[in-house]
Amino acid sequence: MLRKYFSISLLGLLLVSCGGGSGTTPITVEVTIASSAETVQYNESYTISWTSTGSQCYASGGWSGEKSISGSETFIAKRNGPIGYGIECRKNNIFAQAQAVVELEKDFVDSFDFKDEDIVELLEINDSNGARHKISSYVGDFNSDGSQDILIGMRISDPMDNSADLAPRFFQVLGGAELVTSELLLDGCNSSELYSSGDYNLDGFQDVVALPTKTVKTISGEAVDSNICFFIGSDAGLDVTNWNSDTMVDNDSSIDLNNFAVTSWDPVDISGDGYIDLLLWAKEGDGSTAGLPFYIISNTATNPFVQLSTDFINLDPYLPSQGCSQDIPFLCEWKDFYGTSQIYFNEDIKIDLVASACGSELSSCTYTNFTERYDEGNDYNWSASASDVLTPSVNSGQSYSKNINIDDNNLDGFYDLILLENDTKFTVYERDYYSAIISAQDTGDFQPLLSSTLKYTGDWVVLDLDLDNDFDLLAPIDCVEQNCTDKNFSTFEKSTYNSDVSTAAGDITFLASEGSTIITVTDEAHGVRGGQLVTFSGAEGLGGSISADILNGQFTITSTPSLDTYTIESSAAASASDTGNGGSVTIGTYVVTTFIWSEVDATQSINFLNNTINTIWFDADNDNDIDVISLKESRSVVAGTDIPISSTYKFYYHKNDSLR
Repeated sequence: MLRKYFSISLLGLLLVSCGGGSGTTPITVEVTIASSAETVQYNESYTISWTSTGSQCYASGGWSGEKSISGSETFIAKRNGPIGYGIECRKNNIFAQAQAVVELEKDFVDSFDFKDEDIVELLEINDSNGARHKISSYVGDFNSDGSQDILIGMRISDPMDNSADLAPRFFQVLGGAELVTSELLLDGCNSSELYSSGDYNLDGFQDVVALPTKTVKTISGEAVDSNICFFIGSDAGLDVTNWNSDTMVDNDSSIDLNNFAVTSWDPVDISGDGYIDLLLWAKEGDGSTAGLPFYIISNTATNPFVQLSTDFINLDPYLPSQGCSQDIPFLCEWKDFYGTSQIYFNEDIKIDLVASACGSELSSCTYTNFTERYDEGNDYNWSASASDVLTPSVNSGQSYSKNINIDDNNLDGFYDLILLENDTKFTVYERDYYSAIISAQDTGDFQPLLSSTLKYTGDWVVLDLDLDNDFDLLAPIDCVEQNCTDKNFSTFEKSTYNSDVSTAAGDITFLASEGSTIITVTDEAHGVRGGQLVTFSGAEGLGGSISADILNGQFTITSTPSLDTYTIESSAAASASDTGNGGSVTIGTYVVTTFIWSEVDATQSINFLNNTINTIWFDADNDNDIDVISLKESRSVVAGTDIPISSTYKFYYHKNDSLR
């Protein structure tokens, strides 16, 4: 059936009724608009048709611009939900409007709509000695044009005698209608394993920093990646003119920024000036000149500068072992911190830190938080920490996460934690609604998403892939550590379902206050939240204006003053006679919303070439869908052996056509 709308301008009708002079013909404008279908599935076409008696027409809503006075246009369904097509036509100063609404239905997997003809080769790198390479990447908007860009670092991953052979190469991919790829030359930059970002010179553009980890080593064990390298954002993309920290950062500390190691980083406003600074978690070992947290402060007056933590400002060298030798007891047990993230972990209003705290080689890990700051200086009190604040869900009990994501996953107004435990298992930890602290693994919403032999990279992202106002999860599989055949990534859709949960008869009582419409409901350890729905049955009136008919119905919970009470709003104000409690058989039935994750196989929607070893996901052209760059590895070997002759790496761009 066609959905058809008809509208005559009210102003035109007024003219008809009021312009009754002899010989005057009132001006009227009529508009009709119709859709060829009320409900359309993804990628189906539909036609909007309209007619008008006006002289000019303009579109609004799902389309725009000037239109002919009559005509039709055909569209292809891409987005999810209702789309309204409005049209306004005029003649002289008389206007009329009409609208057609089309409901577009789109499944989660439709958010991955890649076409083979849209694959573009961006870059080819050849190595005559056949060495294997490893890539790392950082996604951002380096030129502030709205499209996401990528910084790619690529280095040999096979053992080498010469540290120069292990130096990385850097490539920039600028997003837009056409992708632009270029190599960035940083002679002397050795770090490409870990990246951070911020606006360190406060010029309005996003900068990127390659951080040293001292995890890349020669065959003899010499650590190669040990310096910090700056990529400065600009309207032309990343500028590497002054990449070296010697010219970029003011540093009068004992830390040598060309000889230290980092395990994690956080964007913090430690200086309290409203600008984001960089907290670096340094690691002792391999000759590193720093092994404790310190800051790089963003600055406009001069360069960014190094600031040491209050607890460690007198340490030289800036190492836990030095602090232990100077009778700072907690530094004798200091660990390496990975996946650090900021969250309101406890009940105060200050941002806290949570991290995986591990011994050497990711051993003896525990989830640790830092929840106290000094009143002066805004710095953290590093001696005030707590371990085992999250209970691991992996079977081994030995759990770490190199990336801890912060999101309000169940829409209760509190941020929760998503972890990738041991690179294989996703788990969500929920901030408790009442105690306002992060609890151990939640037993209701968000059961462990996946426990398998698959290993994922640290580039997993949480975003609303299908635009249903719930965050979903996209996780690239690590195809370097394991062979990938027909699957290079996993996707998890988040959804909800409602269920009714009822109390026992008599668990509910009411308390009214004279002159108020607010009623306090008592239900011991109710576990409900503001905005939740509850339906009462079996209640007696309270003795005055609050009758049984008023109480026995559905209400929205307006507040939760305590663990045992919440409030609702009555349709009538209580009188002095409303002294009852509703009787002894009242039942409350709550609508409980449960959030779940479901793995959805979207691999058939994209054709990755054989031997694809890595994928980088981003919105390349600011059209609100997720595009991807894939990396294909090809290696030639001596016949009958595994001895490599040459290797070729090709980067391909796959454009998504889902147009969320």
